[in-house]
Amino acid sequence: MDYISILLEIIKYTTPSLICAGIVYIFLSKQAKSERMKMQFNLSKQSSKEMMPIKLQAFERMTLFLERISPNQLIMRIREPEMDAVDLHRSLIFAIRQEYEHNISQQLYISDSTWQMIVLTKDQLINDINSVYAALGNGGSGIEFSRAYLNFYIERNEPTPNNRCLNILKNEFNAIFS
Repeated sequence: MDYISILLEIIKYTTPSLICAGIVYIFLSKQAKSERMKMQFNLSKQSSKEMMPIKLQAFERMTLFLERISPNQLIMRIREPEMDAVDLHRSLIFAIRQEYEHNISQQLYISDSTWQMIVLTKDQLINDINSVYAALGNGGSGIEFSRAYLNFYIERNEPTPNNRCLNILKNEFNAIFS
């Protein structure tokens, strides 16, 4: 026998085995890919289930934050009878910043655009406090400053920055949880 006929005999017997092995390999790789996708879907579903309560809590906390820094609530909570305008001015800004820092981790659970609105709201309220304080001039009582600050929003006859932001937060909440 020559080497070519031996080689042809080997090819004749191994070709079907190689074809079967290739088909099995393709089938098993597709099966493994399908199983991986199912596992990823189940993990994603489980993660989503676990994240929903956390996201819900984030929306609740940011709603509370926006309510706590509203001009009315802030004045009612911070102002004391013996405060002058300087002390009240500092205390209001300190309270807003403290509330913000307490809730800063919630940005992980709400959209970037909504978080940016929350930051802008905080900054706008601080700017408004500074504007009213500057307009009042040096001195004055805490009562005068608090009246001027609340009248600042009444005279504008439009929603306060925190109310506008609260509406945005509610819209995002409804889009996620409805």
